[in-house]
Amino acid sequence: MDQELRYDIIVDGSLADYVAFHLTDPPRVVVDLMGVKSTVVEKALSFDGPWVKGVRFGVYSSKVRVVFDIIPQEGLPYDIILEEGRLVVSFKPGSGFPAQ
Repeated sequence: MDQELRYDIIVDGSLADYVAFHLTDPPRVVVDLMGVKSTVVEKALSFDGPWVKGVRFGVYSSKVRVVFDIIPQEGLPYDIILEEGRLVVSFKPGSGFPAQ
């Protein structure tokens, strides 16, 4: 979409327990999915776009970590919304991360 970039995280089971935050050096958004186990084979996905250059996955014993590598150094406005059966991470044009 021209005004929004949306990623849907879909798992078997519950996504109700998650922690999200952003880091600035380098700019990235991190989503920890607590109690989720992964069968993902790839550890990273690359994208050719203006806002997100890649998505990485970290698999731990108690969680799966999803990291969105952001292109603009000042960050991007983003929203994380829990919908039925999915966690939606969306980025919108703008400057800077939202206040924590």
